[in-house]
Amino acid sequence: ISYAETVQRSMLPDMNHLDLLPAISGSLLIFKPLDIVSGDFYWYLHKGDNLYLCCADCTGHGVSGAFLSMMCCTILTNITGELNSPLEILRELDSRMRNLLCSNDPTSTTDTVDMSIISLNMLTYELKCSTARRPIILYVNDQCIEVPMVKRSVGDNETEFMNRSFTEQSFQLEHNDCVYMFTDGITDQFGISSGRSEKFKMKRLRHLLDEIHDMPMNQQKKMIEQHMQIWQCNEIQTDDMLVVGIKM
Repeated sequence: ISYAETVQRSMLPDMNHLDLLPAISGSLLIFKPLDIVSGDFYWYLHKGDNLYLCCADCTGHGVSGAFLSMMCCTILTNITGELNSPLEILRELDSRMRNLLCSNDPTSTTDTVDMSIISLNMLTYELKCSTARRPIILYVNDQCIEVPMVKRSVGDNETEFMNRSFTEQSFQLEHNDCVYMFTDGITDQFGISSGRSEKFKMKRLRHLLDEIHDMPMNQQKKMIEQHMQIWQCNEIQTDDMLVVGIKM
């Protein structure tokens, strides 16, 4: 299992390389698997003038989640060479995942992936977003914008969800604007509030980002980690945690 961690991490890109791109002033990554290997994963690809960035949460965690995450990383790398928009990529990934996992058979596996994916034109700063059960938080001109999640996972094979279409939204970013993507590990983490145990939830995450989004990304990373350590206190970690952010 320890060697499997090395294999999985070798497939995940080095987020430090994002800081070398001319349109990015800084990036942050908080990646805390619940077990040695993780069902959460992050991925990016720099192609021409565009940056593609993804934050994802596969069904389960540990070994089963890690298998799915490695499969998704491989598919994303293959299809992004041919497709250009987050919506196209999400649709193609959904189709291939269902075919690979035989999800058209009602008796087959129900493994799915919740994810958000963006493309950023590094010349024009145009941002395109698509979501599958994971929201995206933007700070545009100091204003917080929550890109809502489409209530359908990648690989869903239930008719109720397959009839829901993935969508794409576009935003014009400027200097110092920020983009945050995250899995539910951080918002669902239990901590102590007013003497009782409860989840961190989106409201607290948005409030924290309101306070720190204008800081350099390396400071934001430290602030989030310190805040979560204090919040979690003696509560056990309940899921893989992943937060990815970039600042223009």
